[in-house]
This record gives sequence, C-alpha cells and structure tokens, in this order.
Amino acid sequence: MKSNKKLWLVKDKNVILGPFATEELTEALKKGEVSQQAQVKEPGGYWLPVGSKKEFSHIATDSGQSQYSPERLEVLKQKAALKNKGYKKKDLPSPKTSLKPLLMIALVVLIGGGGLFLKIGFFGKFKNQEAIHKAHAFLRQKKLKKALEVYSAIKDKKDLKPQEVSLWLLLSLKVHQSPKVAKKILNTFPDSFLRKDARFSLLQGLVAFYEKKYKKAQEWFKQFQSSAPTLALLNQARMAYYRGAYHESKNILQDLRFSGGDKDVRVILDLTGALIKLFKTTQKDKYLNQAYRLLKGFLAASSYSPKAYLALSYVQALRGQPVSFRHLHKWVELSELVYWDDENLYLLPDFVNKKIFFNWGEYVVEQVQDIGEKNILAAQLKFLDHQWDEGEAHLEMALYKNAQDPLFLAVQNAFFLKTHQEDKLKEGLSKLKDSRLLIHQVTQAEYCEYLKKWKCAANFWRSFIQKGVKTSKAYEKASWNYWQVKDKENALLYYKLGKTSFEGEAFFLVPLK
Repeated sequence: MKSNKKLWLVKDKNVILGPFATEELTEALKKGEVSQQAQVKEPGGYWLPVGSKKEFSHIATDSGQSQYSPERLEVLKQKAALKNKGYKKKDLPSPKTSLKPLLMIALVVLIGGGGLFLKIGFFGKFKNQEAIHKAHAFLRQKKLKKALEVYSAIKDKKDLKPQEVSLWLLLSLKVHQSPKVAKKILNTFPDSFLRKDARFSLLQGLVAFYEKKYKKAQEWFKQFQSSAPTLALLNQARMAYYRGAYHESKNILQDLRFSGGDKDVRVILDLTGALIKLFKTTQKDKYLNQAYRLLKGFLAASSYSPKAYLALSYVQALRGQPVSFRHLHKWVELSELVYWDDENLYLLPDFVNKKIFFNWGEYVVEQVQDIGEKNILAAQLKFLDHQWDEGEAHLEMALYKNAQDPLFLAVQNAFFLKTHQEDKLKEGLSKLKDSRLLIHQVTQAEYCEYLKKWKCAANFWRSFIQKGVKTSKAYEKASWNYWQVKDKENALLYYKLGKTSFEGEAFFLVPLK
C-alpha cells in the first residue's frame, strides 16, 4: 500500500488508541491486533467501520488479515503506551470547526428544526450503505454467513430499499433454511411495503416451501411469474420434484425449454434430472432416450458446460453404451470453470446437486476401461470434492502410463496449486507452456491470484468470457480481480454482466456504486 500522511484513531473493544499512521494501522490489521469490528476516524472526523475505508478495505474483508485475538490487542496497547500514543477519551481532539455545522444550524432555524431530523436520517442511510457495500464484498467471496451478519447488524432496517430487504431475507433463508427466521424478517415490514415489490411474492413462496406448505408456495410463485418467468417456473418445477411429482416437474421444464429456456443450463440439467428420476422409477427407456437427445442438442450449441458433459456420460452409461472419453475429457478440461456447489439464492435447492453429480461421476469412471484414463478422471473427481489424499493416490496410479499426457499434467498442476506445492507447480507449468487446455489456463489464472498479480488473473478470466465461457465463476473472478487493481469500471462491468446473465440475480442485488 502506498504511504500517505493520514493519521487514524482506533476504537476497538471500547478501547481508543492512536493516532497511528496508515502504515502502522495496516500492519496492526494484518497481524490481527485490530479486529474487523473496529472503527476508525481521522482526528476531527466521524467513527466509521474500518472496512469502509479504502486504505484498509482489502484487509478488513478477510483477504489479508491474520486471526484476531484479544491478546494481540493487548500487544497493540503496549506498543502504543511505549510510543506515548495512548489517549483517553477526554484527551481526544475535538472535531475541527467547519462550515457544515453552521450551515446545518442555519437550516434548522429556517425550517423550524426539521433539518435536525434530516441530518440524523442522512447519517443513518450513510451507515446503511456502508454496511450494504461490505455485505456485497462478502457476497463476492461466497461468504454468505458473514454477509448475513452485516445485514442483521443494520439498526435502521426501516430505511432499507425493497431489493436490500429481499437480499437480507434470501441470505437468511439460504444460511438458516428456517421459515421462522424468514417470517421474523417479513414481520419487520408492513404489508403495504411488501406489496410494493414483485420480488416479495417469490420470497413468500420460498418461505412457504420451507414450511412444507407446497400449495401456498405454488400460488406465490405463480404471482411472480409475470415478473421473472424463468425463476418462477424453475421453482415450480423443483417443488413438484421434491413432492415426488416427477411428471409434473418434467412437463413444466419442457414448457420452459420450448419457450426460450433451451440455452439455459439450469433448465437443461433440471430436466435431465427429472427424466433420469422417471427412468429409475418406471424403468422405461424412453426417458433415458429423451435425456440423451436433450443433452446432445444442448452441447452441440453450447460446448462450455462441464456439468452437461458429465450428465451425458452418465446417461450413456445407463443406456449401456460405451462411455465416450472425448466427453469425459471435455468434462475434466472445463471442470474448474464452474462452482460445483453453486446454489442460487433465489432458487429452491438444486435436486441435481454436487453430491448427485459426483455420484454420477463415480459411476461413469467405473465404466472406463483404460486404467490411465480411469485414474485421471477419478483424481479430478476427488480433487473437486477436496479429497486430496485419495486424488493424489489416483494420480500416482496414472503416472507410469500417462506421465507426459497433457491432461494428466494439467490435473496434476491444479492439484499442486490447491495444495500450495509451488516448486512442483512451476515445474509442471513449464511443461505445458503452450497448452490451450482450459484447465491449464484456469490454473495459470488462479496462480496469478495466489501471487496477488491481480491484473494477470483478471485478464485470464476476461479471456475465458470472451471465448464464450460465461459461467458465474468466470464473471465473479473477473470482477473480483479488477476490483483488486482498483479498475472500478471493469469490476462493475463484469459484476453486472454476471448478475444479469442469470435471470433474477439482478432483481435482488443492489448495483455497487
């Protein structure tokens, strides 16, 4: 961080210390001597959360802070005492006189005191916006619990906008999966507020689903259908599936597919899951044949979905066909470009979830005859599930026959990166220097992130999107890395593109300013 001449007072655990230079406070944050809940201000300024200041936001959002402990705060106190920097509250300098308070007094006089309430309201909304931006920083990092904690801590909840309230409710549902918590939030706001915004119909439907009031949930989803048909129908199909009405689920999804959802991977995978379930419950081959044609047609038009390639291989295996290693090769090559446990906040839980995909994968791997190929596939499957020892054992079994195979080397390098074996990773990357395998390029992108070469990483993720790899992970990674280099324009561009590429998310997320 660049040096500057700013001085800061710190209020942490009811202790006020300082002033500290920016560099000193940065070091204290990194060492965990100051907690994320601390507040800071320049002498004469206002107390604000440390994460709201650009000088410390990259540390206060967990990207660079060690574990905080009260003992480390004591160390900071001792340092301050040695440097004669400890201040009691009464010794703090008073805010500098400026024209703002005078103007405010004049305003109060002119309008009979109303300006005072405006002032209070202004600062309350300002604090809300600071909290909302912090919650979004956690959302970009997939830290849903921390984002929920920030929203729950906002005091003036009546000042929140509908999209902010809806996101708070969505986070509560996803983290707690409790209708009681959700109802408590809904009861905070009057019916007149909830009726103003269509998204609350969807939220009421989600709450009713978790209460197992399926008929009521269906009514709410239908009310939301005119605002976001794909979202509403996907939820209706998923609810039918959870009720065991697999035919109903299939019919809803087929209608959705023929009305413009034929390129939506969520529709295709949900429909595949429903067809496979119908095959397993009826033993009628026609459902497997439909699933096979569905996936073949989808992949012919969109070749960047690893989940669809794995589903196709599973359907082939169920049909008794030889499993195509070409399809499995594509699955491995693309497997690092998606979040395998990615659940959308605004949808009911996936019925084709990570656990089911990996069960499919294990079944498919068993059908592969070639020992080398079998172990490469098994290794990547274990790595995606964070089973490092089991995955490494499969790599060792593939080593003798496949030591120079580009796919083997790419999977091995991804493993080296995730387990922080940097020397082996450098050697492995040099062997694939000119490779165009996407899994290799993802490893290069994430190695740039590991080295904190944010611009390098951002350019990689942007290139994936330009090639047509328009996954939520690609958009989020591009946005996050541009944010790290303070390229606000591109950060916001990819953030918004990612959220509007999947109907509904733009409905709930407040655009960052």
